[in-house]
Amino acid sequence: KARDAQITALCHNNFDGLYEVDLTAYTDRMIFGTAVKDYTFTFFRTQSEAQSFSSTPIANPSSFTFPSTLTRLWVRVENVPGCFDIAFIDLKYGTKVPINKGPFNLNPCDAGNNKTETVDLTQLQTKIYGSQATFEYYESNEDLANGKQIATPSSYIYTATAAPKKVIVKVLAPGFCAEKTEINLSLRQSPVFSVADQYFCLQEPANF
Repeated sequence: KARDAQITALCHNNFDGLYEVDLTAYTDRMIFGTAVKDYTFTFFRTQSEAQSFSSTPIANPSSFTFPSTLTRLWVRVENVPGCFDIAFIDLKYGTKVPINKGPFNLNPCDAGNNKTETVDLTQLQTKIYGSQATFEYYESNEDLANGKQIATPSSYIYTATAAPKKVIVKVLAPGFCAEKTEINLSLRQSPVFSVADQYFCLQEPANF
């Protein structure tokens, strides 16, 4: 017999707006008993689809992607063809890391006034989140979605542009889903002084 189930702590750690889950990894929660291998599991978006033999099941249950608006699925459990039971699967979303959202600003001096400076992006970590965490840095949201990290965030070579550059910071901490914030990066021009030539005359010391 099928059993109603929950899949909890779901996260979308690449921030593309879609969650991904392997539904087949939770089939032991969807039956009474432990003989999972004796059953066939097919998954559907609605109850009516699960009850109808003419419905098309979810095609990729081992890597099912979905938006956060989806909160319930249905499973059909069969042990012999035509003999089945259905149950619902509630999708529960995890809590994101409670970071200081920012955004944050880094505005170091351009020592050589050449619009290029080496910047330590990691210096804001304790301000972003003060507990145990892993920080990842990305040059754009596209890079974040594709997992293309800045290789050396502690010595990031930044070339100034007309507008401040946004660096995306992804924060991962135990027991939470990932969260992100932004660092606005710009350079301050170093002051330059022009000192006129100065002339000094040396005189004989006075005799007394």
